[in-house]
Amino acid sequence: MSKIPYTGKTPGARQPVRPVSTDPLAPAEETYVTENPLLEDPDALAARLADSEDFLRRNRNMLLGMLAVVILAVGGFFGYNYWRGEQ
Repeated sequence: MSKIPYTGKTPGARQPVRPVSTDPLAPAEETYVTENPLLEDPDALAARLADSEDFLRRNRNMLLGMLAVVILAVGGFFGYNYWRGEQ
């Protein structure tokens, strides 16, 4: 195991440095992304869908368990309120 502490920063994940205006009343620069690369490149979309399918296959039991807990909680809430109304 490495003795170097984990900082959460990797060299490849660095954001480009943007200059900050010294004038506090200057309007902020707005940047808009006009194109979505997933919609433009069918291979990128296919890769993203394949990753999503793999995630669902690996975590199917956990996701079904969480869905069951939510359904039971909602059903219990409404059942309890119905029971309290009948009293």
